[in-house]
Amino acid sequence: MTLDQLRDMHLPPPPGWWPPAPGWWLTGGLLLLLVALGVAAWRRHRSANAYRRRASTVLHEQVRGSENPLAEGLKLVRRTIKTAAPQSPLVSASAAELLSHIDGVTQGNFSAELRHSGTGIDAYLYGDGAALSAQQRRALMETLALWIKKHRRGDLC
Repeated sequence: MTLDQLRDMHLPPPPGWWPPAPGWWLTGGLLLLLVALGVAAWRRHRSANAYRRRASTVLHEQVRGSENPLAEGLKLVRRTIKTAAPQSPLVSASAAELLSHIDGVTQGNFSAELRHSGTGIDAYLYGDGAALSAQQRRALMETLALWIKKHRRGDLC
């Protein structure tokens, strides 16, 4: 055999992209399962926190423009607590106890500021001529918004 008679080697065609190897099917299936579990967890979380979104909407739409934002805000807090934990003793707590709870969750001192202003909390709640100042209204709205965002259901029981 001489060099004239040699011919090129014919290589087999490259492997195709489809169908993929079994490992890729397994990886794809696991990825779909993880995505489905993630979506289900996200939906559960969103559903469990729907009451927070509703409370936040009510806070900004109704309480902010109210004549007595403290009383309306505490009503909203009671409704929110009742929705999140119906058996909570805070549902029937006094206004001072509710404000103390809110202060504890938000790590603030809104109720102390009201007491130190020289007017009792009841005067603000029941309209004995006392009205919140603009600064107190702003602090109340910030405190309630933060409480809605930060409270935990376990803390309400």
